[in-house]
Amino acid sequence: MATYEYVVIVRENTTNWSAIQYLPATSRPEQTWTSDYYIWWPDATEPEARLNMDGTEWSKIAAELGRQGWRLVTAEIPRSSVGSGVNGWTGAVSFPVSERWYFERELP
Repeated sequence: MATYEYVVIVRENTTNWSAIQYLPATSRPEQTWTSDYYIWWPDATEPEARLNMDGTEWSKIAAELGRQGWRLVTAEIPRSSVGSGVNGWTGAVSFPVSERWYFERELP
């Protein structure tokens, strides 16, 4: 019977407004976003952190895993938020705040 091991990649999208959420919107600085990636390797007690990455980091991590024999088996968006003016949308739109990808590979 085949046995497998798993890796989980978590991306947390945060904004500079998280620390100043109680200021009136007119007093806040321009909003910026960062993406932090956390890689949970098999048997890890702490994730490998790749902080403040750009939008290309996901493909770099996926390519690394693919070269090591990992394959993507599922993905989820455990948390999202709703805003307006996102990516040119004029009405309210939902966007991911946190994303997760699960990879597996067969053990020898």
